[in-house]
Amino acid sequence: TLILVANYSTFLDSGAVTFGWVIVRDLCNMFFVVVLLIIAFGTILNIEKYNYKKWLPKLILMAILINFSKTICGVLIDVAQIVMLTFVNSFSTIGTGTLVDVLGITEILNLSKTSEEVGFWTVVGAYLLGLAYVIISSIVLFTMVAMLAIRIVMIWIYVVLSPLAYLLSAFPGGQSYASKWWSEFTKNLIVGPVLAFFLWLSFAALTADKVRDTTNIDQVAEKDQVELLGFDPKESGALGTNASSPGALIKFVIAIGMLVGGLKIAQEVGGAAGSMAGKGMAAVNKAGKIGLAGAAAITGVRAAKGIYKNYSSARKSAREDKYKNAAVKMADGIGR
Repeated sequence: TLILVANYSTFLDSGAVTFGWVIVRDLCNMFFVVVLLIIAFGTILNIEKYNYKKWLPKLILMAILINFSKTICGVLIDVAQIVMLTFVNSFSTIGTGTLVDVLGITEILNLSKTSEEVGFWTVVGAYLLGLAYVIISSIVLFTMVAMLAIRIVMIWIYVVLSPLAYLLSAFPGGQSYASKWWSEFTKNLIVGPVLAFFLWLSFAALTADKVRDTTNIDQVAEKDQVELLGFDPKESGALGTNASSPGALIKFVIAIGMLVGGLKIAQEVGGAAGSMAGKGMAAVNKAGKIGLAGAAAITGVRAAKGIYKNYSSARKSAREDKYKNAAVKMADGIGR
């Protein structure tokens, strides 16, 4: 659904836009006829406020722009869509399966290699963590779909009202409304490329990490982590599943963080879609405090157990060596 909505680009071909724009354009043209009659009478009666020298050039220019307002909007939409579809096309061929994989949702029910026994509470914990994964991911993706859908509807509305914006700009009292139309129309155009960029960035960053070459430094660092923690952070799950491993949690946080970053920028841009981004971020924040904090605590307990186990083993080994050395010294003393 996300890719389908993101790929939408036939804004001007919608029936509502076609018929709505024609009606608004004809109403504006009729209004221009009335204004021209007022200017004619004002010129005849020598009323300076309505003299044709002051109003006629501006009205002629706006009359031309009104009849080409749909074309002008189409050009601006095409520019925004070219940028947006450049990013969308780079990940649309991959499909939603890879998006689910990038977020780590496929690891929810996969048992980790180091899990020896899976009890009832382990299963319950795994499902709760999986539920947190799904809820947070669903909120972020649903917010993006809703923002793109709202963007489509708002662009339709602004294209339909475009003749009115040019008409109002011809009069001092209406210039503020025309300026507001331009501002909101531009914001809704920009939101699409911003969201598409961060979606692409999430794919690019996390899929590239899978094929990144591992250097000797990385291998040494990973070995040190295993020795310190007592388990492989890439394979061991605190709840017996791969989704609860530190690596999977970090991967999930990075992916969601990039997508939430896109929502944050979209909120700063503004527009109707930007207000939707603010609501989505609030929902993600609430879900994240519950889900990710719990997952981090669970994983921290697992890591702490590994560190304590290794520390206890080291202490025990040191004591045994100490006793052995003492016994050897005593034996040497007796032998002498």
